[in-house]
Amino acid sequence: MSDNNSKNSIDTLIRSYVNRLKKNVGQDGNYKLLRDKFKNIKAAKNIDEEKNVKYTASKKEQELCRKANENIESIKGSLWERYFWINFECEVNDKMVIGLGEPSVHEANITLHNIYGIPFIPAQAIKGTFRNYLEQEIGSLDNDKVKRIFGDETNQGKVIFLDAFPEQKYAIQDDIIAKHHADYYSDKCKFPLDTDKVDLVKFPVVKEAKFKITIGIERNIDIMKRECSYEFAYFLVKNLSDALELQGLGAKTSVGYGYFNVGRVELENTLRKDIEMLAKLEEKKKIDKLMKGMTELEKDIYYIEKINGKLEKNQAIMELFNQNIDILGDEERKKLAKYLMKYLKDNNKWKCGKKVNKDYKRIEKVCNVLEIDLPTEK
Repeated sequence: MSDNNSKNSIDTLIRSYVNRLKKNVGQDGNYKLLRDKFKNIKAAKNIDEEKNVKYTASKKEQELCRKANENIESIKGSLWERYFWINFECEVNDKMVIGLGEPSVHEANITLHNIYGIPFIPAQAIKGTFRNYLEQEIGSLDNDKVKRIFGDETNQGKVIFLDAFPEQKYAIQDDIIAKHHADYYSDKCKFPLDTDKVDLVKFPVVKEAKFKITIGIERNIDIMKRECSYEFAYFLVKNLSDALELQGLGAKTSVGYGYFNVGRVELENTLRKDIEMLAKLEEKKKIDKLMKGMTELEKDIYYIEKINGKLEKNQAIMELFNQNIDILGDEERKKLAKYLMKYLKDNNKWKCGKKVNKDYKRIEKVCNVLEIDLPTEK
């Protein structure tokens, strides 16, 4: 009798806990824990029998999604020097099933975060779907761009994929599929009959959600050179978008699950701007490194050499000479004088004209600084 009382007491405690968990899931509870551990345990009698009610993300879970995406941003920030990051949103077209291969008490289960209980798309699921799509579209993975993405027998892939979390809002609901003629498919000796029992299988789906896809391209490879960086990034984004929109992600894509909508035009415009920004940052980084040991005069000369317009460049050189030739130290004065002399020679202007001419005065000044004779008059 005492054993029965003890068992009843334990059952009461479990039911009481499940009762609180169901009430507080999304606030203090964990939706994954509820599904995986207590799905088949009935709560206290005052709780209604479970119905197929759509579960929407609570404020706490929305905050967890926001923090998860903030963590992704932190990862990007810490690896900014190594990777060029591409981000875009994709909206679940209808419903998504994912994580059928994950060990679970259910036959089919979406991937829910072990700690936070929120749905997410594992990086390997995104990468695997993308690889499979490229293999089908191109016909072979023996392609230069594909090898750079995924690697081959001798080289590691140069593109990384991060987990994708909902922007914030999402909903989870059970879907039902009917399994017909289970005995026939498990034992070929039995015939399928109209009188066979139909098995109804429940599985959860994610809906009304936008996920943030994040991929990174290594910067220290030749595909990230300015002249071809957009081409490769566009190849990557276009085909990944096609994979999400046309092939789908996760389980049961053959019956309409797991398809996404991607904003193509906005994505391509953002990508082009990001590539241009990357090019500017790389150029600035290159200039900063180059200028590290330069004097102010050498920096001025460097920027002047970047001027394309002939008249603008000539004006900048003359202003630099006029403003600095009398105030620089001896070594810098000689350097500036040699620079002007070379410029004038290259443009066939190193010759004496009238003494009242400005060019004559500059040439005379150059010759005095360099202690050389005036050029012969021609």
